[in-house]
Amino acid sequence: MASGLRLPDDVVEVRSVWVSPHARGHRVGDRLLEAVEQWARGQGAVAVRLFVLAGNERAIALYRRHGFVAAGESGAELRMRKTLRFPA
Repeated sequence: MASGLRLPDDVVEVRSVWVSPHARGHRVGDRLLEAVEQWARGQGAVAVRLFVLAGNERAIALYRRHGFVAAGESGAELRMRKTLRFPA
């Protein structure tokens, strides 16, 4: 399961990504992120952002593999962002 929310500033925020324990290790997370990114592009988003617990190394590795970079911290969470296109 994955969900995204379009924000007013042409950014899509990934609100959740969850993979059943039985499906982990089978690139399901990759496909979910790709689907959210494809939807974001269709919405005309300039970027995708998300928040992840700083200690969740497995999720952070997934996001980095998809081009997300650290963009700051908010309490115990790391903010990550991926630019899709530059604003016109």
